[in-house]
Amino acid sequence: MATYKKPKTPRPPHTPPPADPDAPARSLGDSAQRIWLAGLGALSRAQEEGSRLFDTLAREGAQLDRNARAQAEATAEEFRDEVEATVDHTREQATAAWDRVEHAFDERFQRTLTRLGVPTRHDIAALSARIDALNAQLHAQERASKPARTAAAPRKKASRPTPTPASTPAASATGGGSDTSI
Repeated sequence: MATYKKPKTPRPPHTPPPADPDAPARSLGDSAQRIWLAGLGALSRAQEEGSRLFDTLAREGAQLDRNARAQAEATAEEFRDEVEATVDHTREQATAAWDRVEHAFDERFQRTLTRLGVPTRHDIAALSARIDALNAQLHAQERASKPARTAAAPRKKASRPTPTPASTPAASATGGGSDTSI
């Protein structure tokens, strides 16, 4: 495809404005004056809006502080609850483990005592009950036999011969004592 080219036409030369010798200085002074006035305007606006802006920032800061404190308290409360739950769970596990260890120790200790023949508390209680029953029977027999003795005639004690020195084993060992020959 063919393209159309615009013919070049000569442009008239650009003529600068008439030169004013004070123009650059005036232009620089005007610019400085405008900058100064803009700065004063900005300062004035900042003073007017500054107190409003400061108050607005203070209110927003106070609100942010309240929100942060509430969030921190909520987080702390959740953390405290989680820690307490963990501590309670750990305490329960430790108690259960300690109970298992204690039960295992008691069982092993009891088996050792049984192997050594040491009576148990139950065995001792049964023996005590049996002794009490036997003592009660013995006392009942004694009471039953006392009235029978008092009703019967009193018995005489059998008289035993008094041993003589010759009949004692010490006298016969020494070979003395022929007092018995009459």
